[in-house]
Amino acid sequence: MFPKALFPILISSLLLLTNFQCQEDYCEGQRNEASLQVSLSPEKIDYVIGDTILIGSKFGTSLPLTNRNQSIDIQNGMCYLGIFIMKLGLAPDSLRGYSDFDIINYSGNLSQDIIQDSVEKRYEGYINFNCTTDTCEFQFGLVPKVKGKYCLSLYIGGVEIQDTSLCPDHNVFHENVFTVSSLNREILEELHIHSGIRLPNMYGTGGWWEIAEKDGSFAFRVK
Repeated sequence: MFPKALFPILISSLLLLTNFQCQEDYCEGQRNEASLQVSLSPEKIDYVIGDTILIGSKFGTSLPLTNRNQSIDIQNGMCYLGIFIMKLGLAPDSLRGYSDFDIINYSGNLSQDIIQDSVEKRYEGYINFNCTTDTCEFQFGLVPKVKGKYCLSLYIGGVEIQDTSLCPDHNVFHENVFTVSSLNREILEELHIHSGIRLPNMYGTGGWWEIAEKDGSFAFRVK
């Protein structure tokens, strides 16, 4: 027979375990996914040194979600988005394209981070949006300084909303797209790029990004 003196300890342990499991389940939160529509102008396949390529997005603070029929209020949020500039035709594939462009910030801010992974130093762009009570937006210009073949690739992003609950939601910008008439994929085909290019993830350990099939990748030449 189980010793009666151990009953209180057993009951307390079960209550603690149950409470821990409930909190753990409760604190998973929801994943909210949204897709950004990003404009690019002028739309060309060939640019020349000194051209200005404008890239931007503007949307309301009631953000429609793509993973369910619902919108979330982001007027008190901080929006951000990753973007890569890949210089194509190098071995190994390189994200060192940022140094080939001057950056002009018009609204919001595009900054540049260096991620050290197991292959080489790679450069990731990080866009902070300008958000008011009504709209969130960013716009920046890229001015090419060097000839070459390049690909702009929109990465993942998100919205940080001040939330004091025990179970905050996870708000993600996912499957972001350029709203252009052509993504100039023939440049990728010329270079026999038919799948992904290795990109760093947030931990710097690397991963694959399928630029050949994503509508968030725009290829172009600078002549």
